[in-house]
Amino acid sequence: MNICVTVNSKYMRYLYVMLQSLYENNQEGSIDLYVLQRDFTDDDKKIISEITDQYHNRVFYVLVDKKKLDDMPKYIGGRDDLPSEIICFRLLLPELLPDTLDRVLLLDVDVVVNADISELYHLDFENNVFAAAPNMCHNFDIIEEWRRWYPANRTNWTHYNIGVLMWNLEKIRNSYPHRYILKCACENRIKIETFDEELFNVVFGQDLIKEISAEKWNYIITQTDVFKTPKFKIYSSIEELKSRCVIVHYAAMNPWQEGAAGEKFRLWWEYAKKTPFYHEFITEQLSRDEAYIAKLENALHAEKVVISNCNAIYELKGSGKAEKYFSDKCKNYYFYGAGMMAEKIYDLLVFEGKEDVVKGVFDKKKKGKFYDIPIYEEIDKMVYHQNEDIVIIITPSLGRKEILEDVKKHVKGKAEVILLQTFLENILKTGDGF
Repeated sequence: MNICVTVNSKYMRYLYVMLQSLYENNQEGSIDLYVLQRDFTDDDKKIISEITDQYHNRVFYVLVDKKKLDDMPKYIGGRDDLPSEIICFRLLLPELLPDTLDRVLLLDVDVVVNADISELYHLDFENNVFAAAPNMCHNFDIIEEWRRWYPANRTNWTHYNIGVLMWNLEKIRNSYPHRYILKCACENRIKIETFDEELFNVVFGQDLIKEISAEKWNYIITQTDVFKTPKFKIYSSIEELKSRCVIVHYAAMNPWQEGAAGEKFRLWWEYAKKTPFYHEFITEQLSRDEAYIAKLENALHAEKVVISNCNAIYELKGSGKAEKYFSDKCKNYYFYGAGMMAEKIYDLLVFEGKEDVVKGVFDKKKKGKFYDIPIYEEIDKMVYHQNEDIVIIITPSLGRKEILEDVKKHVKGKAEVILLQTFLENILKTGDGF
């Protein structure tokens, strides 16, 4: 059986997990693996070759010349986790693989092969170019918004997922050569990150893709709880899934990023545990968990600061303390940040008739004016040339201490930098203890 993957060095470890499942559940010596890549290191090849040899299979590394990508459309939306070149490899597949191959099964690396795939591999194409399952990510249907790319006379609106794709190489070479597919790619101008998948659906989905069972051959387990009325079977347990499904797909939610605890990811982790990368995966997951917890803690603390500041502003409003405080202070005030808390403190100043003490706002993300006050992008240029007393109030609640220290590095002379919380506390101490 000819199996093909399009991958880069970054995904080598995940390819290994997929191969662990593929090799373990299929007859030894029955698989020729073709790895389409452009950056595999010698170590990458050694690792993949070792597991392939262990099961007496064969592996061929196909180096994709970057020049072959020159004619590809430049408007393809890239993915942060997968370079657009890797997506384009699929369009070049018939040209890159040996002419002697009459069929090949293309597999994404984020699948687990749970049983023997020979039935799928040897299916009768019935004169079709491909065999693929309806796409569970779209509940089997082409999205209405995307139908503008399809012919007006289209009648088949089934959307096919190409993460598991059988290629009739003999027919596609004879009837739909590389230049034809490239021409379609340039003409259709599909501007989404799953460009390659949509192109296959546009060009071949009407009547040239043989439909196979999604529940058996391409079960996208990450989509089982997305739709109110799914058009696909929902397996009641992982045990039922394992007994009835051959290929499980983790599209859009990779197990190595989502974690080992979720039930839907358990099957992938069972195979990952058998690989030499298991400890690395677990360590990375723990680091992500720690970072996530720290992020939640920071957000919770920031929320408490917001509540505290809002309470202080409420207490000050109409008390006369803010009016007295600013009457006693001959300073020019600047806000660092034009967000919600800046608006709340400014509303307080307007209420007290002291809004004229605010001379400017610093914010790199917002342009124009804050109410009628100018917004400056660079703090350096504004503050360095001021001779009068300046107070810069840090208004954000998240990351405020880090912002405070950073702003202090950029100011000179009499400029004072202070957190909003401290600023409000100082006002509260004016006069009768505020």
